[in-house]
Amino acid sequence: GWFVRGVGRYFMDPDTMIEAEVSYGETDQYVDGDDKGEIWNWGIKYKQRVAEEMPLYGFVAYRGGHYDATTEDDDGTEHAVLAGISFQWGATTLLQNDRYGANLDMPMLPARASAWAEALD
Repeated sequence: GWFVRGVGRYFMDPDTMIEAEVSYGETDQYVDGDDKGEIWNWGIKYKQRVAEEMPLYGFVAYRGGHYDATTEDDDGTEHAVLAGISFQWGATTLLQNDRYGANLDMPMLPARASAWAEALD
């Protein structure tokens, strides 16, 4: 399989960020190891510093996805609203971390990609 992904970030100030993401992928081993599938994912996230004395950040996010097992006529759409906190190591602001730091940025792949679940079967 393969996927393509685009991410855009806008910094309203060095410690406030809005992020948007969209991705598309295809595979030949989606369901039962031998079926074609298409995956669309999209999302938006707002992240802001919540503590002046330490690099502690809060975020809210929306993630959506549409998964289509084209050869089995199986499909599903999911929507999730997320909220949480994160701690940043090394950089002093979100903007500095984005430009110069270690930025672990993972794509929104479905659970099926790692064989944790088989929600469409």
